[in-house]
Amino acid sequence: MSDDWVPPPPEPNFNDHHPELKDGEGWVLNIKIGDKSAVNELHLDTAREGLIAYGKNGQRIFGYHPVFAQLEEVKTRDGF
Repeated sequence: MSDDWVPPPPEPNFNDHHPELKDGEGWVLNIKIGDKSAVNELHLDTAREGLIAYGKNGQRIFGYHPVFAQLEEVKTRDGF
C-alpha cells in the first residue's frame, strides 16, 4: 500500500440531517416502537424518542422510532 493512500470519505447518512433533529442534537439509532428499555440502556440523559425512523439513505423504516441526544453528551460516550 502506498504511503499517500487516503481512505474514501464516509458515505453520507440521511440521519445526520434528520428532519426531527433539534439544535445541538445528533441521531443515535433507531429502536422498535415501544422498546423503552433500549433508550434506557443507552445511559444518555438527553436521549429523546422521535416519531419517524429513516435508514441511512432516507427510506422510511416502519415499526421503529429514532432516538436523538445532545451531541456534547454523545461525544463523551464510548461506542458513539
